Amino acid sequence: MDREAALLEASVQQTIADCGGDPVAAVRALIVANTQILADFENLKGEIARLTSAVSPGYMRSKFRRGASGGSGP
Repeated sequence: MDREAALLEASVQQTIADCGGDPVAAVRALIVANTQILADFENLKGEIARLTSAVSPGYMRSKFRRGASGGSGP
């Protein structure tokens, strides 16, 4: 078994153990956690969109131009 597979197996076993040895409870806990992570991700995407729209296009052009050319302008 390679290292990644061994780490995955250890994580699976730990998750089941954390749920009192009940694999169904472990799956339920993982689904709840995944749902929360997806909701957080969607919230962050909305925040990024809000912040992106609040930044002036001229400011962004100067940041990307300077970063792309390696220059250190004002």
